[in-house]
Amino acid sequence: MERIAPREDRRKEPRIFVRKHGMLFCEHFSSMIDCEIGNESESGMHILLDPDSAEALPSQVSLLDRNTGQLVDAHIIWHEGSKAGVHFTSQRTDVDRLPRADIRRLSIIAARRQ
Repeated sequence: MERIAPREDRRKEPRIFVRKHGMLFCEHFSSMIDCEIGNESESGMHILLDPDSAEALPSQVSLLDRNTGQLVDAHIIWHEGSKAGVHFTSQRTDVDRLPRADIRRLSIIAARRQ
């Protein structure tokens, strides 16, 4: 029996396995999707979504790491069922360093969700 070589890892940076809560903001912050961050590197993350939410996943999102309070713009580079991979298209920004209008917008969206 011939052994099959493991799938080649094409990542440029090492990944760190984590279990953190996240939130995806879609369509210029008009909607949001809860997610779990499964692993991360300097340039992207692997996220887990509720299967119902995964259907409507757009290609461009802003991802909030709820554990660190950092927000980053990202592009969905792959999507399979309730799993997805994102590549960062901006630098991570601490939410408390955003302009007051943006913080207010995030607060309003979060309040609508509850």
